[in-house]
Amino acid sequence: MASLVIIGRTLQRKVEFNNIIASAALIILIAKPTELYDVGFQLSFVTAWGLIFFVPRVGRLFQRIKTRWHYKLVIFPLMVCVVAQLVSLPLCAYYFQRLPIIAFLSNLVIVPLVSIIVLGELVLLLAYLILPLAGVFFGSILNPLINITIVLLRLFGSGELNVLLTQRVTELPLLLYYVLLILLSYSMYSKGTRRFTLLYLLLIGNCFAVHALLSGRPLPNVTVFSVPGGLISVNQLNRPQVVMSDLPQREYILAEKIIDPFLISRGIDAPEVIALSDDYRTAKESAYFLSQAKSSRLYLPLSSRNAFKDICEADTIVHGAEKAVYYGNSPMPDKCNDIDMWLTEGLLLSRVDSSAIVFVSAHGGPALFSEAAAACPFDLVLVKAVIYRRDVEFLCKETPGPFQLVVCNKLSKPARRLLAAEKLTPDGCPSFLETSQVGAIELVMKDGRFRRAD
Repeated sequence: MASLVIIGRTLQRKVEFNNIIASAALIILIAKPTELYDVGFQLSFVTAWGLIFFVPRVGRLFQRIKTRWHYKLVIFPLMVCVVAQLVSLPLCAYYFQRLPIIAFLSNLVIVPLVSIIVLGELVLLLAYLILPLAGVFFGSILNPLINITIVLLRLFGSGELNVLLTQRVTELPLLLYYVLLILLSYSMYSKGTRRFTLLYLLLIGNCFAVHALLSGRPLPNVTVFSVPGGLISVNQLNRPQVVMSDLPQREYILAEKIIDPFLISRGIDAPEVIALSDDYRTAKESAYFLSQAKSSRLYLPLSSRNAFKDICEADTIVHGAEKAVYYGNSPMPDKCNDIDMWLTEGLLLSRVDSSAIVFVSAHGGPALFSEAAAACPFDLVLVKAVIYRRDVEFLCKETPGPFQLVVCNKLSKPARRLLAAEKLTPDGCPSFLETSQVGAIELVMKDGRFRRAD
């Protein structure tokens, strides 16, 4: 956008910011069309368009004082931050189930600091080229500013300063919110628009009230999150469960950043936590639930007992290792009609009515989940972190039929090539859904079968 503005003014053309932002989006999407579904792309362009559309209209209210210093230094920066906050708020609620209520304050503090740091870095580099000792001097002045900025980023970015939503935000409220913002901007200067906006608010309020009254009991559902190489799923089936497997190494706790906000948004309290893999990171994430007293029961593989004990001692979780329930290899019952859950090393089977979901660790192959297929003569859904070629061969060639749907974080390249081969007909394979392509996937039970939520 900045480049297009500079080019336009250099050519002595009138700069129309709506055309500028549309051109910038078009250039990016021509180069990479999938950016349209990227959260960063959406937030950036929605916020930029919001500033272009709303700031001039709000600024008319301060027409008489536009030349005064307090407007330029206080009112205008605050107005820009508030508008950016209001425009980006619904997308944050939609994607992250959070309302960053003080983000406009962070912009007022962090943006000036970052600007000073960027200028300071240029001065530092120039000073170092002239005299290295001068560069060290400027660096000693700049370093505290960088540390302060990092501390502020961590403070404003923490979940403690955000409001977690207890209801899931869908696409319709998102659209209605932006329509309301546009109506409010025109209402400042039109009496007729103000009347229409009031009617709009009354209509929307009544529609939501009727919807709340008619909403019935939520259907059994499973939400599988996109975690590179691993598996995180929240089940609302027979009882609330959090299933984890093969989690990647991170500097932060995934359970705190991903699972906690989701559980709060769905009103789930103290679910069962089931670790399918015995790796250190999954045990570490499991320990978080015990340390925060957020799990009713914790299941861990027997092979992870010692690692989990060390984690509890390091994190000072009193009696943590004793509170966990350790499980090993258990034989699959002949028929699963009489059970609602079967747990063995690397596999969890959850049955609801005439359907079941089979969760498998990343290293669990067909030899593991074929037992579930043999014992459960009804519709099955397979949830696995990574689908390999051997899995596709089993699902599509050897025993087609029991598994109707497969949810994974990603398909390996050999598995993808095999699926694309002509010898595998669509009728012989289940449907494959990749969370890495679409983000979190929610499955709900409709008509006795699990289907992807609309």
